Amino acid sequence: MNRGHVLLTGALGGLGTAIAKTLIDREHRVVACDRRAQDLAAWLEGFSAAERERITFHPLDVRDLGRAEALRDELA
Repeated sequence: MNRGHVLLTGALGGLGTAIAKTLIDREHRVVACDRRAQDLAAWLEGFSAAERERITFHPLDVRDLGRAEALRDELA
């Protein structure tokens, strides 16, 4: 079952990771966003291969309104 997509900002932090895992456990697909794209590979190591299939990552600093709007349009 696919319960839909959830956009998660600050995904690579501790709280973001916990939320991502909970959403994946509940069969959601996670659109993970964070400004620290350089930490993505290490972050993904905390997920199983099956969990990683449910994650899409987009680098995003939410302070950059233009980029946030562009991502919104891209995902719409």
